[in-house]
Amino acid sequence: MSGSTCRYHWDEFINSLGRLTDGRLAWVRADERRWSGYASPEIPLHYHALLKYQHVPAPDDVAGLWKAKSGDAKVEAYEHGGGAAWYIAKMFPYEGTNSDMSGLEYYLRKPKSHLCLLQ
Repeated sequence: MSGSTCRYHWDEFINSLGRLTDGRLAWVRADERRWSGYASPEIPLHYHALLKYQHVPAPDDVAGLWKAKSGDAKVEAYEHGGGAAWYIAKMFPYEGTNSDMSGLEYYLRKPKSHLCLLQ
């Protein structure tokens, strides 16, 4: 799947998630693709993301939205200190890594915020 197709699926996912949660939504997303060295992807393009909701859905509901259009998804509730930020940012130093974020301005930092890890 091309990068533009994957981003289209991401946008569709975010729109569906907004309808499901009926509230504000924020995210930080990093794209990951690793090359084998033989001009083909060792690991095809996929996303790692942290999602924040105003009205928190069940992780299985979030995974179901992604799976309906884009394939496998692993969704977990965010665990403070669980390494999610590192996991999202691990590809940032590499050339060609794309990332995206939106909606963060709507949320003040709170000690027990509801985040979700999509990988």
